[in-house]
Amino acid sequence: GQSGAGGFSPAYHHYSGEQAARYGHKAAQLLGCGPLYNHNDLETAECLRNVPVVLLQMMDLPMEIMTQPVVDGDYILTHQAFMPLDPLEAIISGQYNTDVDVLYGATKDEGQLITQFFQAIPSLYPVFADEWDVIGPFALFARHHTENTEEDIVLADEVLDFYVGSRDDINEAHRSNFTDMISDAFFWYGIDTFLKHHIEHSQGASYQYLITHKGFYHFCIAPGLQYADMDGVGHADELWLQWDPYGDHHHG
Repeated sequence: GQSGAGGFSPAYHHYSGEQAARYGHKAAQLLGCGPLYNHNDLETAECLRNVPVVLLQMMDLPMEIMTQPVVDGDYILTHQAFMPLDPLEAIISGQYNTDVDVLYGATKDEGQLITQFFQAIPSLYPVFADEWDVIGPFALFARHHTENTEEDIVLADEVLDFYVGSRDDINEAHRSNFTDMISDAFFWYGIDTFLKHHIEHSQGASYQYLITHKGFYHFCIAPGLQYADMDGVGHADELWLQWDPYGDHHHG
Protein backbone atom coordinates (compact mmCIF):
# COMPACT_ATOMS: atom_id res chain seq x y z
CA GLY A 1 0.00 0.00 0.00
CA GLN A 2 0.84 3.69 0.22
CA SER A 3 3.93 4.60 -1.81
CA GLY A 4 4.28 1.00 -2.97
CA ALA A 5 1.07 1.35 -4.96
CA GLY A 6 2.33 4.38 -6.82
CA GLY A 7 3.21 2.41 -9.91
CA PHE A 8 -0.49 1.85 -10.56
CA SER A 9 -1.51 5.47 -9.96
CA PRO A 10 -1.81 8.15 -12.64
CA ALA A 11 0.02 10.69 -10.48
CA TYR A 12 3.15 8.66 -9.84
CA HIS A 13 4.38 5.81 -11.97
CA HIS A 14 7.35 4.65 -14.04
CA TYR A 15 9.20 5.56 -17.20
CA SER A 16 8.99 3.57 -20.37
CA GLY A 17 12.33 2.68 -21.88
CA GLU A 18 11.92 5.46 -24.45
CA GLN A 19 11.18 8.10 -21.80
CA ALA A 20 14.09 6.98 -19.64
CA ALA A 21 16.52 7.25 -22.55
CA ARG A 22 15.20 10.67 -23.56
CA TYR A 23 15.28 12.22 -20.11
CA GLY A 24 18.47 10.41 -19.18
CA HIS A 25 20.32 11.93 -22.13
CA LYS A 26 18.89 15.33 -21.24
CA ALA A 27 20.24 14.97 -17.71
CA ALA A 28 23.60 13.85 -19.08
CA GLN A 29 23.71 16.93 -21.29
CA LEU A 30 23.03 19.18 -18.30
CA LEU A 31 25.84 17.46 -16.41
CA GLY A 32 28.29 17.98 -19.26
CA CYS A 33 28.35 14.32 -20.26
CA GLY A 34 27.59 14.48 -23.94
CA PRO A 35 25.23 16.01 -26.50
CA LEU A 36 21.50 15.41 -26.49
CA TYR A 37 21.67 13.80 -29.94
CA ASN A 38 24.33 11.76 -31.76
CA HIS A 39 25.80 10.64 -28.45
CA ASN A 40 28.00 7.67 -27.61
CA ASP A 41 26.25 5.72 -24.86
CA LEU A 42 29.45 4.15 -23.49
CA GLU A 43 31.21 7.49 -23.28
CA THR A 44 28.15 9.08 -21.67
CA ALA A 45 27.92 6.29 -19.08
CA GLU A 46 31.62 6.55 -18.25
CA CYS A 47 31.31 10.30 -17.79
CA LEU A 48 28.28 9.92 -15.51
CA ARG A 49 30.18 7.47 -13.29
CA ASN A 50 32.54 10.31 -12.44
CA VAL A 51 29.87 12.89 -11.65
CA PRO A 52 29.53 13.65 -7.90
CA VAL A 53 26.50 11.97 -6.36
CA VAL A 54 25.10 15.28 -5.12
CA LEU A 55 24.93 16.58 -8.70
CA LEU A 56 23.14 13.43 -9.86
CA GLN A 57 20.60 13.90 -7.07
CA MET A 58 20.06 17.51 -8.12
CA MET A 59 18.82 16.29 -11.50
CA ASP A 60 15.47 15.62 -9.85
CA LEU A 61 14.63 19.32 -10.27
CA PRO A 62 15.31 19.81 -14.00
CA MET A 63 13.62 16.43 -14.58
CA GLU A 64 10.49 18.06 -13.06
CA ILE A 65 10.72 16.05 -9.82
CA MET A 66 9.95 12.86 -11.72
CA THR A 67 12.98 10.60 -11.68
CA GLN A 68 11.08 7.32 -11.93
CA PRO A 69 11.70 3.57 -12.05
CA VAL A 70 12.30 2.28 -15.56
CA VAL A 71 10.83 -0.68 -17.46
CA ASP A 72 14.25 -1.93 -18.52
CA GLY A 73 12.64 -4.89 -20.25
CA ASP A 74 12.15 -2.40 -23.10
CA TYR A 75 15.88 -2.63 -23.81
CA ILE A 76 18.06 -5.34 -25.34
CA LEU A 77 20.17 -6.34 -22.34
CA THR A 78 23.01 -8.76 -21.68
CA HIS A 79 21.61 -9.40 -18.19
CA GLN A 80 18.20 -10.11 -16.69
CA ALA A 81 15.93 -7.07 -16.60
CA PHE A 82 15.07 -5.74 -13.15
CA MET A 83 11.60 -4.56 -14.27
CA PRO A 84 10.95 -6.70 -17.36
CA LEU A 85 7.46 -5.40 -18.11
CA ASP A 86 5.01 -2.68 -17.19
CA PRO A 87 3.69 -3.38 -13.64
CA LEU A 88 0.08 -2.94 -14.76
CA GLU A 89 0.60 -5.46 -17.55
CA ALA A 90 2.13 -7.84 -15.00
CA ILE A 91 -0.84 -7.80 -12.63
CA ILE A 92 -3.42 -7.95 -15.43
CA SER A 93 -1.72 -11.02 -16.90
CA GLY A 94 -0.79 -12.59 -13.55
CA GLN A 95 2.95 -12.55 -14.27
CA TYR A 96 4.05 -12.01 -10.66
CA ASN A 97 4.19 -13.94 -7.39
CA THR A 98 0.50 -14.53 -6.80
CA ASP A 99 0.86 -16.90 -3.84
CA VAL A 100 1.97 -14.34 -1.25
CA ASP A 101 -0.26 -12.64 1.31
CA VAL A 102 -0.75 -8.93 0.62
CA LEU A 103 -1.34 -6.07 3.06
CA TYR A 104 -2.49 -2.87 1.38
CA GLY A 105 -3.94 0.43 2.43
CA ALA A 106 -3.10 4.02 3.32
CA THR A 107 -3.72 6.79 5.80
CA LYS A 108 -6.95 8.76 5.61
CA ASP A 109 -5.40 11.99 4.32
CA GLU A 110 -2.37 10.92 2.28
CA GLY A 111 -2.60 14.06 0.14
CA GLN A 112 -1.62 16.16 3.14
CA LEU A 113 1.92 15.31 2.06
CA ILE A 114 1.41 17.96 -0.66
CA THR A 115 -1.33 20.24 0.61
CA GLN A 116 0.52 21.09 3.82
CA PHE A 117 2.62 23.37 1.62
CA PHE A 118 -0.53 25.33 0.69
CA GLN A 119 -1.30 25.68 4.37
CA ALA A 120 2.20 27.00 5.03
CA ILE A 121 2.48 29.13 1.88
CA PRO A 122 -1.01 30.36 0.84
CA SER A 123 0.52 32.33 -2.05
CA LEU A 124 0.80 28.96 -3.84
CA TYR A 125 -2.96 28.90 -4.44
CA PRO A 126 -3.08 31.58 -7.17
CA VAL A 127 0.05 30.11 -8.76
CA PHE A 128 -1.63 26.71 -9.06
CA ALA A 129 -4.85 28.30 -10.33
CA ASP A 130 -3.09 30.40 -12.98
CA GLU A 131 -0.83 27.58 -14.16
CA TRP A 132 -3.31 24.69 -13.89
CA ASP A 133 -2.90 23.85 -17.60
CA VAL A 134 0.64 22.73 -16.74
CA ILE A 135 0.44 21.90 -13.02
CA GLY A 136 -2.82 19.93 -13.29
CA PRO A 137 -1.58 17.25 -15.71
CA PHE A 138 1.77 17.21 -13.88
CA ALA A 139 0.24 16.69 -10.43
CA LEU A 140 -2.53 14.30 -11.45
CA PHE A 141 -1.03 12.31 -14.33
CA ALA A 142 2.76 12.79 -13.99
CA ARG A 143 2.97 14.58 -17.32
CA HIS A 144 6.15 16.47 -18.14
CA HIS A 145 5.28 19.84 -19.64
CA THR A 146 6.87 18.68 -22.91
CA GLU A 147 4.41 15.73 -23.08
CA ASN A 148 1.32 17.63 -21.99
CA THR A 149 -1.62 17.42 -24.43
CA GLU A 150 -4.93 19.23 -24.76
CA GLU A 151 -6.63 15.99 -23.70
CA ASP A 152 -4.56 15.98 -20.49
CA ILE A 153 -5.63 19.54 -19.72
CA VAL A 154 -9.31 18.78 -20.28
CA LEU A 155 -9.11 15.67 -18.08
CA ALA A 156 -7.28 17.61 -15.33
CA ASP A 157 -10.10 20.17 -15.40
CA GLU A 158 -12.68 17.39 -15.07
CA VAL A 159 -10.89 15.92 -12.06
CA LEU A 160 -10.54 19.35 -10.47
CA ASP A 161 -14.24 20.05 -11.03
CA PHE A 162 -15.21 16.75 -9.36
CA TYR A 163 -13.14 17.26 -6.21
CA VAL A 164 -12.68 21.00 -5.81
CA GLY A 165 -14.70 23.02 -8.31
CA SER A 166 -13.39 25.57 -10.76
CA ARG A 167 -9.89 27.00 -10.82
CA ASP A 168 -11.27 29.90 -8.78
CA ASP A 169 -11.91 27.38 -6.00
CA ILE A 170 -8.24 26.53 -5.60
CA ASN A 171 -8.01 28.26 -2.23
CA GLU A 172 -7.70 27.61 1.50
CA ALA A 173 -11.44 27.01 1.87
CA HIS A 174 -11.10 23.95 -0.38
CA ARG A 175 -7.78 22.59 0.93
CA SER A 176 -9.44 19.44 2.29
CA ASN A 177 -10.97 18.82 -1.15
CA PHE A 178 -7.55 19.24 -2.72
CA THR A 179 -6.15 16.79 -0.16
CA ASP A 180 -8.75 14.20 -1.18
CA MET A 181 -7.91 14.69 -4.85
CA ILE A 182 -4.19 14.18 -4.28
CA SER A 183 -4.86 11.22 -1.97
CA ASP A 184 -6.80 9.46 -4.70
CA ALA A 185 -4.45 10.38 -7.55
CA PHE A 186 -1.25 9.40 -5.73
CA PHE A 187 -2.42 6.52 -3.54
CA TRP A 188 -5.98 5.18 -3.52
CA TYR A 189 -6.35 4.85 -7.29
CA GLY A 190 -3.23 2.69 -7.36
CA ILE A 191 -4.38 0.57 -4.43
CA ASP A 192 -7.81 0.04 -5.99
CA THR A 193 -6.29 -0.78 -9.39
CA PHE A 194 -3.93 -3.34 -7.88
CA LEU A 195 -6.70 -5.01 -5.88
CA LYS A 196 -9.09 -5.15 -8.84
CA HIS A 197 -6.64 -7.20 -10.88
CA HIS A 198 -4.91 -9.02 -8.01
CA ILE A 199 -8.06 -10.81 -6.87
CA GLU A 200 -8.30 -12.41 -10.31
CA HIS A 201 -5.00 -14.23 -9.76
CA SER A 202 -4.36 -14.24 -6.01
CA GLN A 203 -3.64 -17.53 -4.27
CA GLY A 204 -2.87 -15.86 -0.94
CA ALA A 205 -4.76 -13.75 1.56
CA SER A 206 -5.44 -10.04 1.14
CA TYR A 207 -5.71 -7.61 4.06
CA GLN A 208 -6.84 -4.01 3.82
CA TYR A 209 -6.25 -1.18 6.30
CA LEU A 210 -7.16 2.49 6.62
CA ILE A 211 -5.36 4.49 9.29
CA THR A 212 -7.66 7.11 10.76
CA HIS A 213 -6.07 7.67 14.19
CA LYS A 214 -4.72 11.20 14.53
CA GLY A 215 -1.75 11.15 16.82
CA PHE A 216 0.49 13.89 18.14
CA TYR A 217 3.31 13.36 15.64
CA HIS A 218 2.99 13.99 11.90
CA PHE A 219 5.13 13.91 8.78
CA CYS A 220 5.46 17.68 8.75
CA ILE A 221 7.87 19.06 6.14
CA ALA A 222 6.32 22.36 5.04
CA PRO A 223 8.21 25.41 6.36
CA GLY A 224 6.88 26.96 9.54
CA LEU A 225 4.33 24.27 10.39
CA GLN A 226 4.34 22.40 13.70
CA TYR A 227 2.74 19.06 14.58
CA ALA A 228 -0.27 20.83 16.06
CA ASP A 229 -0.92 22.59 12.74
CA MET A 230 -1.58 19.33 10.88
CA ASP A 231 -5.31 18.75 10.72
CA GLY A 232 -5.39 15.36 9.01
CA VAL A 233 -3.88 11.89 9.18
CA GLY A 234 -1.25 12.33 6.53
CA HIS A 235 1.33 10.31 4.67
CA ALA A 236 3.72 8.40 6.98
CA ASP A 237 1.94 9.57 10.15
CA GLU A 238 1.54 5.93 11.21
CA LEU A 239 5.30 5.42 11.48
CA TRP A 240 5.34 7.01 14.93
CA LEU A 241 2.76 4.42 16.01
CA GLN A 242 4.90 1.56 14.72
CA TRP A 243 8.43 2.54 15.73
CA ASP A 244 10.02 4.01 18.82
CA PRO A 245 12.37 5.68 18.32
CA TYR A 246 11.47 6.86 14.84
CA GLY A 247 14.05 9.07 13.12
CA ASP A 248 15.49 11.33 15.77
CA HIS A 249 12.42 11.16 17.99
CA HIS A 250 12.09 8.95 21.07
CA HIS A 251 8.46 9.58 21.86
CA GLY A 252 7.93 6.95 24.54
